[in-house]
Amino acid sequence: GFQICGGIGPDPLASDANAIKTDTLKLDKNVDCVISALDLHISYIKILKAATYLNRPNVLFLATNDDASLPQSDEIVMPGAGAVLASVAAASCRAPTILGKPHAPMFDAIRLAFPDVDPKRTVMIGDRVETDIAFGNRQGATTLLVFSGATSEKNLNNLKQSVEKKTAKQDNLPNFCVKDVGQFLQFLQSTEKK
Repeated sequence: GFQICGGIGPDPLASDANAIKTDTLKLDKNVDCVISALDLHISYIKILKAATYLNRPNVLFLATNDDASLPQSDEIVMPGAGAVLASVAAASCRAPTILGKPHAPMFDAIRLAFPDVDPKRTVMIGDRVETDIAFGNRQGATTLLVFSGATSEKNLNNLKQSVEKKTAKQDNLPNFCVKDVGQFLQFLQSTEKK
């Protein structure tokens, strides 16, 4: 039932900033919500439109997640949805409700679908300490980090040192770690045989 305006893809703009004619900018009067997410075509004009919509006090501001970067090698940094969100939040001077991990709305959605879920009997498995592991820890679940994605063993060791120096959050540390989900499944199968 939602109508989406703006769409996905480029929002072309002349290379000269003076070419932005705010008096001729086409804005939708019916926008009720701005949702910030990963956009590979983020542009000045998209940030301008989002911030302008958010200048209306009745417009809801949501974000899918605030991951600063996408999983990649240690050398390359690919900006994530959090990088897009930071620009929209800064320009609009508004803070969004972030729906994704590690924030509470995600667990609220899980509880809505599965009212009997017991965090104490739940294992949160993930590859990113800032989202998956923090999410599990904040909800009281046991956390299992897999080294097959965003967080490497080197990253985790650096995090442990930062936690000891009190420059990083304790809730980003997992209870357990494995190489990948396959290794975890082997462990489960070996315990079932006993």
